[in-house]
Amino acid sequence: MQSKIHDLPTPSLLLDLGKMERNIARLAGRLPAAVVKLRPHLKTTKCIEIASLILKGREKSITVSTLKEAQVFGRAGILDILYAVQITPQKLQDVTAIRKTGVDLKILVDTDQAAQAVSDHAAATGDRIPCLIEVDIDGHRGGISLEAKETLLSIGRILDKGARLAGIMTHAGDSYNLSDYASLRAAAESERRGAVQAADCLRAGGLSCEIVSIGSSPTAHALDSFEGITEIRAGVYVFGDLVQSNIGVCDVDDIAISVLASVIGHQPQKGWIITDCGWTALSSDRGQPGQAIDYGYGQVCDENGCPLDDLIVLNVNQEHGIIGLRPGANGHLPALPVGSRVRILPNHACAAAHQHQAYNVIRGSDVIDAWPRFRGWTIDSAGNAPKADSLIVLDHKTVAAASSRNGAFSAVANAFKAMADGCATAFPVVNALVEAPETAFSIKAGVDHQRRLTGLKIGAYWPENQARFNRPNHNSTTLLLDYETGAPRALVNAQALNGLRTAAANAVATNALARLDAHVLLVIGAGHQARYEVRALCDVRPIEQLVIWARDRSAAERMASELADLGIEMIVADDPVAAARRADLITTVTKARKALLPADAIRPGVHISAMGADMVGKQELDPEILRQALLFADWPAQSARIGEFQHVCGSGLRASGDIVAIGEVLAGRHPGRKARDAITVFDSSGVAIQDIYVAGAVLDAVLASDTARQFSF
Repeated sequence: MQSKIHDLPTPSLLLDLGKMERNIARLAGRLPAAVVKLRPHLKTTKCIEIASLILKGREKSITVSTLKEAQVFGRAGILDILYAVQITPQKLQDVTAIRKTGVDLKILVDTDQAAQAVSDHAAATGDRIPCLIEVDIDGHRGGISLEAKETLLSIGRILDKGARLAGIMTHAGDSYNLSDYASLRAAAESERRGAVQAADCLRAGGLSCEIVSIGSSPTAHALDSFEGITEIRAGVYVFGDLVQSNIGVCDVDDIAISVLASVIGHQPQKGWIITDCGWTALSSDRGQPGQAIDYGYGQVCDENGCPLDDLIVLNVNQEHGIIGLRPGANGHLPALPVGSRVRILPNHACAAAHQHQAYNVIRGSDVIDAWPRFRGWTIDSAGNAPKADSLIVLDHKTVAAASSRNGAFSAVANAFKAMADGCATAFPVVNALVEAPETAFSIKAGVDHQRRLTGLKIGAYWPENQARFNRPNHNSTTLLLDYETGAPRALVNAQALNGLRTAAANAVATNALARLDAHVLLVIGAGHQARYEVRALCDVRPIEQLVIWARDRSAAERMASELADLGIEMIVADDPVAAARRADLITTVTKARKALLPADAIRPGVHISAMGADMVGKQELDPEILRQALLFADWPAQSARIGEFQHVCGSGLRASGDIVAIGEVLAGRHPGRKARDAITVFDSSGVAIQDIYVAGAVLDAVLASDTARQFSF
């Protein structure tokens, strides 16, 4: 979803995509893929999209630190997973539940008691869980001492009675206390030798040791020899942070993650600048004690990400951050008036990311996407996990809690690209008039073979509902089907989702097609959907003035009042033509059946989004407007048949081949706007792929939060 960093609210989590891609490539380039496997630790990222980038072109093998991570990444198709935290007996049922979904989940032990619990559970359930034994090579944390050979053999034998001994694992955690390359090389080699020694001990005792797993981000970058090991684990290298910079794993300029904050006040007598970024947004992690450079709670940068000399976060409260000069520095505080934006590089990337729901993915000053990240420890319980014979029902309240505009932006953009890439198919729409001319419903269906999503949305319009029954005139319901069996999987109240999805389609297209300096928005129509459209468009363009026109002026005035929190200038227009002649952006959100604006009302450079036409006969724009405009649509074939472009194509003024799928623009295969003065028009006639993507994202969020309601079906 493309906008500007300056448009984001604060605090916001930023991810510099270019820096992250370089970090990923640097470690991957060190490891001989034919000799040793990279098993990246995804506890840092907790994000499907980032996992896909890390694993691109490699084996899909990962490390996790929670069973929640194992379940979520397993659902995403990553099936070789090591849970690298010592197991407790209470978690074994969850381990088996995850393994029954097809995930080859491996676990970790370092005591006879834990090994016995695993072996007993495996014998009772028939699930021969593969286990690694943790070996302590530097006294940093857990694991069996290298000298305790009899204990190592004892644990191995216990495991092999019921479970399966899969190998050994080490972690050179003490490397985090080092800061020169020679010491890191020595630590990496010491870890490698210790791991090989432990593996040899098991083999000499008649036990198998298939996996010899070592790693940390510092030693992974310093290891010279890979002899005797099968895989390397590393995690924070993907982002980098100030601790890693002090160690020497990366430079400050390599750090890909930061937190955007706003200046909210000053205490000049104390040398303080106050921001809205406290420990809930940044964490209270102080890094490693005794490192060469003290960054306080984070290095302060300008909005472009350039570090400000000696300016650090001195202290953090829950929602306040105090920034100032590093103790002993001789410089002066920069001029940062209230409202200024700064970016803060974290001491510890894992901790800083933990509180945030999404990464705002950036290239330069552009925000190009929002990637969700998940949190928590608890997997779907046995009673709440999806069952083959159950239907999950997501009511309005549940959907509202699990959905967001950013989430809808990302889902809709992905849906558009999937259609353009040929991965997803939408089927012809069924439109039915129940009682002419108004009472009607439509059925839209689609399938995405790559993401294994399929389903349909039912949209209904009963115009007397509000007056007679005090319920919405418009109703939307999405039904997701199980991709393998076709059985109903989830019934989703899409009342709020439909508004989010439709507005997201407009915002995604507008962001791809409109001029960057567009700031005057005209909305024609003041119904329920129009409010969604305005809020979404304000997320992607710096709207300074909103003009609203509706046939019912009082409805337009109510809408302006309800949107007052946006803090922009509001005008309720009496003449839509005069308003259109001043607008940079025009969005039509009506059920009109004849043109609302003449061609001479549209000035050069305008972007128009026509959101209302979704069946034969509906029309919002004069075909003359479309004669020379650049035409884009969610689904060109449908737009030419039942969308806004049915009239211009039907009259012969334009051909359906003139319409470009917006997914082609998002995928970079079409330039979109070709000139500043070009008129661009996007027609959204509604595509089921969008609905099932958005509903699928909400379903995943609800399953992850363990709040899904299931019914036998």
